[in-house]
Amino acid sequence: MNDSNTTGSDWLTAYGPVAPESGRYTVGATVVLSALVTVAVLLSITGNIFICVAVTSERKLRSVHNRYLISLAVSDLMVGLAIMPPALVTELLGYWFFGEALCTVFMAVDIFACTASIINLCAISLDRPAET
Repeated sequence: MNDSNTTGSDWLTAYGPVAPESGRYTVGATVVLSALVTVAVLLSITGNIFICVAVTSERKLRSVHNRYLISLAVSDLMVGLAIMPPALVTELLGYWFFGEALCTVFMAVDIFACTASIINLCAISLDRPAET
């Protein structure tokens, strides 16, 4: 498989079976893993919403430097809303459940959101003044 021309069906074939696996996780492990990841997703979503609300509503926080933080919060919010839940379902089931078209969309949004988050972190680190 050529990685530069990977399609959704290639991804399905390469990264997971298209039919359900039996016994991937025990029921207990599935419950614990689901609970932990759900808590992480909810914390990610609420925390990033709080950051956006705080910076936009508080006059003292409205600075150019904090706009980078809002941008980071929005990209991380996208990861929490659009990437983590389908990734959890895929991990628990052992296959991509949502069809080939959504697989392609998921891959694109995953790459976009994670890259945006990394670029925001780089911009924040470059924007901060050096301590002397």
